[in-house]
Amino acid sequence: MQLAASLTTSVWEMLRDAGAAQAAERGQVHVISVAAIRDAVGTRWTRHQDLVEDFVIRAFKRAARDDDFIVRVNDADFILIQPGHPAVGALSRASQLMRETLSYFLGAVKAEDVRIAIVDRLQGEAVEATAVSADQLDRAAADRPRDLSDSLDGSAPWERFGVTSPVRKTALIERPNAANLRVLFYLEPVWNVRQGAVAAFRIRSVVLQEAEDGQLLPTGPEDLTPRCQLELALRRVSFATEVWDSSPGPPPALHLPVAFHGLTHSSARTAFVARLAGLKEAGRQRLVILELTDVPAGLPALILSGLVTQLKPFCRGLLARAEEPGDIVRWRDTGLCGVVHLSGEAGQGQDLLKRFATAARDAGMAAAYYDVSTHSRFMQAWAAGFSHLSGDLISRTFGEPVVPQRFGACDLYALG
Repeated sequence: MQLAASLTTSVWEMLRDAGAAQAAERGQVHVISVAAIRDAVGTRWTRHQDLVEDFVIRAFKRAARDDDFIVRVNDADFILIQPGHPAVGALSRASQLMRETLSYFLGAVKAEDVRIAIVDRLQGEAVEATAVSADQLDRAAADRPRDLSDSLDGSAPWERFGVTSPVRKTALIERPNAANLRVLFYLEPVWNVRQGAVAAFRIRSVVLQEAEDGQLLPTGPEDLTPRCQLELALRRVSFATEVWDSSPGPPPALHLPVAFHGLTHSSARTAFVARLAGLKEAGRQRLVILELTDVPAGLPALILSGLVTQLKPFCRGLLARAEEPGDIVRWRDTGLCGVVHLSGEAGQGQDLLKRFATAARDAGMAAAYYDVSTHSRFMQAWAAGFSHLSGDLISRTFGEPVVPQRFGACDLYALG
């Protein structure tokens, strides 16, 4: 199919500057049509089209990344460019935008009114695009969390769950004997203080359980079975692959959390190692930094060492989250390359932070602190000797590019 009208020179220039041709080759450019609304209002369309345009653009930009782009190209068609999203994620957002718009102006969403096309290429003054089938929309819907788009106060929809960084992917985990789970995946930079650079990013996730009334309720790790924990780890691997595939530059190293309890059974460990082996065969072993979460305090070194031995050949490094400096001393010969400070309550004693970082240094391990939410918290962790820092303050200052780059204390205070 082609757009009904040729594009103006100014629109072509905007599309070119936004990298439309390259994004189209990756399946990240879509055309959405609000013709169903135009047909429904008939002769009143001239009074409605500016309102529809304002709604579409506002809804798109509410959850947009810096490189996302939208432009109206005629009275009913918009072009969406989403170069930072995998193809299925870009389609999911386009579908979600269509449904929000139809629901708002028509009060209902009919399948035949969801008109989306994937741009194949830009040729001359026309846009060649293929209409999206119902099956493709159904598959894309599985990548979209239910009700997360509702944001009556204009805020980003994920903020209600305490997530300050834009969500990059959502996933559905179906449980036959329990409520389904929705998972939000996003990335946070990890600042290597000694090198003065952000050299890696950690995968963060929020798990939501679907309640009977349709609400989504946050669920903690303690409420998940080992099988769910394993499935979460496997989904993180898939998310990491999508991040690497869509990276505009050299793919970044990613901290990939995996729950200790999710690997307690040999069958689970075998499944996880098999997935890691696939990454190694693809040449991505150097990009994987595993983080063992929910490690029981006081876990014997022999048990941890056995698990590390199985996982270490398939990753660049392996860290464990710990509560006390005593755990670090106990685990110093297990093969870990670092430890992550587990708790980060406000007002936590500086002495404990210093003993934690010192124990890690004495054991030859990196020491990471993941709750840098304020400048004072940063000063505490820095003074204690932590080598790697992450948290809301760093994320806000560093911004959204998922690319390694220089980052120092002066950068952190530039916006302060």
